[in-house]
Amino acid sequence: MPKAPTPNNSMDAAFERSFFRWAKAEPEVSPEAYASLDAAISWCGANGTDSDGSPLYPGHRLLAVVALTTFLGQLEQPFALCGSPIGRLLLSALVVAGHTREFGVCLRTQRGEHTESFDLTTRSLDNLIVQPQARLGDYLVDFLVTQQSTVPDFEHRRTLADGMTIPGYMEVTKHLIVECDGHDFHDRTKEQASKDRARDRLLQSLGYRVYRYTGSDLWRDVFTAASEVLTALNDEVYPRPTAQ
Repeated sequence: MPKAPTPNNSMDAAFERSFFRWAKAEPEVSPEAYASLDAAISWCGANGTDSDGSPLYPGHRLLAVVALTTFLGQLEQPFALCGSPIGRLLLSALVVAGHTREFGVCLRTQRGEHTESFDLTTRSLDNLIVQPQARLGDYLVDFLVTQQSTVPDFEHRRTLADGMTIPGYMEVTKHLIVECDGHDFHDRTKEQASKDRARDRLLQSLGYRVYRYTGSDLWRDVFTAASEVLTALNDEVYPRPTAQ
């Protein structure tokens, strides 16, 4: 297990401490790929050579910087919409956790009637869509997190040319609202807390699950929160079989 790189500010430090703790408990995660730019390039195979010994990707470090600059440009608008530093912290964790769980990761923004999507990774059978400052009717929520998956449909089977019958498929979409609050970054009085709970109940009555985290929750271990959100969505898309 490599050591986390030394971050340049306290928020980076909190983020990376949380990530490396989470990575130890997630067997699918390869933390080596996040230890440094060199490690990430090597992990992706960019240090390889062709059959004649020539570099497979000449100037791979410079190419990586170009790709990174393009990627960060896609993040600029969604991150600017986050209402607080802890919102940006959670958005970062959702992107990283979604990618390591092999979701197609997409960020979505909305200004007025205009909606824009940024595909950070290739779409797949399971896609994670994160929309900061999403408007739902009269309410503005910190995050609307959506999982869109293509799953087997055992009730509608298909017959192949050779006569074999196989399950069909269907699209399943599940949503979860995430709110970030607390005395760290919000003026959260008892009256405001009561209004928040009433709003949560209304959103839940409309079919939305609401997860609420304080600033200290996210500052202490943001990847625990991100993992809880992704696991809750995935469990809705792929319900665990109940004991007979």
